[in-house]
Amino acid sequence: MPKTAAALTVFCVTLLMTLKMLCGLPESSELLQFAADDLYARQRYAQYRCFKEGFDEALTSLGAGRISLREAHGRVHSLAVHYHPEYLEHLSRAESGATVEIRMARNLVSHIDSQAESQPALATRMPSLNVELAELLDELAPGEKP
Repeated sequence: MPKTAAALTVFCVTLLMTLKMLCGLPESSELLQFAADDLYARQRYAQYRCFKEGFDEALTSLGAGRISLREAHGRVHSLAVHYHPEYLEHLSRAESGATVEIRMARNLVSHIDSQAESQPALATRMPSLNVELAELLDELAPGEKP
């Protein structure tokens, strides 16, 4: 059995060397870099999925009136800090406001508002959400308009 294993090992090494010469396979450091890049991409995707699932759940609960805008804001902020900080950076381009907290509150309400056209139940929630938004903005930055 050890002779078979040794012969198989020699065969595999010879095959890899031949393929490398004929096909131009990358060096082992390039393979390691590819593996590291692949792992990084998979981790980033998993982190984004964690953020997105929590974000969607917060929006669903907010739209249904199960949580307040303040609670949805807290959940999404925590998710963004831990899993997807790019969301916080994106807000500066997507929403107006002096702080990330203000832009996030507006973003959550605008998500519900954009869905309200196709979901009548959300349309009935909008007046109370606009009041919550005004109250939250008044607390975060007095004088800031919704």
